Amino acid sequence: MKSGAKGTRGADGGGGTGGDGGDGGAATFVAGTLTAPSINLTKKDGDLTFTIGTLYVGKNTAFTMDNATSTGTFAVSVNGLSFANGSALTITRSQGSENFSNFGGNLAVAGTGNVLKSDVPYDAAGSGKTHTFDLTGVAASSTMLTAQTTALDISGANISLVSQTVRPQVAEGESLTLLSATALTADQTGLTVQTASGDVYTLRVENNQLLAMLKALSPTTPAYERLKAYAEGRAANLAFVNQGQDLILNQGFGSALAATSGPGHRMAAFSGADGGKSRYNTGSHVDVEGFSMLAGLALGNDVGMGRLTLGAFFEGGWGSYDSHNSFSNYASVNGDGDTSYMGGGVLGRYDLTSGILSGLYFDASARLGRAKMDFGSGDIQYNGSDANFDSSSLYYGLHGGVGYLWSITDDASLDLSAKLLWTRQEGDSITVHGDRVRFKDTDSLRTRLGGRFTYAINEHIAPYVGAYWEHEYDSKASSTVNGRSISSPDIKGDTGMGEIGLSFKPVGVDSGLSLNLGVQGYTGKREGVSGSLHVKFEF
Repeated sequence: MKSGAKGTRGADGGGGTGGDGGDGGAATFVAGTLTAPSINLTKKDGDLTFTIGTLYVGKNTAFTMDNATSTGTFAVSVNGLSFANGSALTITRSQGSENFSNFGGNLAVAGTGNVLKSDVPYDAAGSGKTHTFDLTGVAASSTMLTAQTTALDISGANISLVSQTVRPQVAEGESLTLLSATALTADQTGLTVQTASGDVYTLRVENNQLLAMLKALSPTTPAYERLKAYAEGRAANLAFVNQGQDLILNQGFGSALAATSGPGHRMAAFSGADGGKSRYNTGSHVDVEGFSMLAGLALGNDVGMGRLTLGAFFEGGWGSYDSHNSFSNYASVNGDGDTSYMGGGVLGRYDLTSGILSGLYFDASARLGRAKMDFGSGDIQYNGSDANFDSSSLYYGLHGGVGYLWSITDDASLDLSAKLLWTRQEGDSITVHGDRVRFKDTDSLRTRLGGRFTYAINEHIAPYVGAYWEHEYDSKASSTVNGRSISSPDIKGDTGMGEIGLSFKPVGVDSGLSLNLGVQGYTGKREGVSGSLHVKFEF
């Protein structure tokens, strides 16, 4: 602005801003709010007046003032500052620019890593001033604003804490730093401040810092402990994936072996399916029901002193679950959702058919796929919104086993076996009500011992019964919420299993089609019942 001219501005400003007064004239700049990456004020021999209601600070806002002559008026007034998410304001004065007419007012701060750097004291004291701190996404031990000024006085000022539609990122008893200054004068120690959502903070001043400690969550804000319910959904998902591994061991191998039974080279399609409902006792419990299937192609041939069977398959499962969590100090949480998996794998078995070890066999399988789940609960709410999320992650697993098939008579046989089963479900990260939830990798390691007795009534029908003992060594569904570990459900423990079924060839002995129908029951860590079917069709 040149001499003899006078300009005013009352709207938002953008871009670089400069003022220049000279030749006995006057320049005036007035803005209710201003957003500018840089402000450069140079006064010559005229009057220069620069007034801002609130300056919105950018990532690196530079504010420089140069009073080139001692004549005329150089009046600069900034009545409020607003910082957000790593913004920084640096003020530089030279050639007689000793003081602002006014540098002070309300502070508005959001996020962390904000910086005010100036040798001009910012006047933030007095009951007429309100300093607002938006805690959205601010974690414990974070600093929202660092004031590198000669002094900062906030005595008597009002402190307002706000948060958007998310819970605080601190737990009860933890603190965050609202303001850190080179020399801070404040009298807010002991004051309590309540957010609009009802969370209560206690303020204290120590070591030139203004701290806010979360004293109590709003009654409508779910306590961290209740968020264990999120991990119950993951536990249900892994349990369902493990049911798919059980299907491979039972109907998968049974169908592949029946389809490729020797002698000589045989190739055949095989398939298996089961469905049912089970309760898993996880500390609380989850009820899982669904349907699983697999289908593939198997090859069998005589190799060495025995018979080798190899197969490749696709697998999938689709189901739902209900979760139930009870707490000693909090209200219970019930949730529900869908669970599924889809993938593929390979299997192999070698049966010794001659020699002193005839009847001994070894089997193994490997699988890889993706598991999906969703979760919803009206018992966990924040600002009237129910908790819900979707999660997806890879799973993979291996199993190895050894067994002995004892031919008691021509019609009766006993199959004794020992298996080691491992499954890993990789972790996932989700956000619920603004909470950062991290599901860690979960491993399931199981051993299974038992046997099946089969009696062939004739060449068409062969009923069987079986009993097994299974022990789960791990399967803890660990998770964190905002970096804080949450109690973990697990299905570690023992399960007893019994089965009864029937194999038959409905068309004829020489037909390529055969069926196997079975029912399984579970007690212990897993409780429930399932039904199974496998189909063999030989080429």
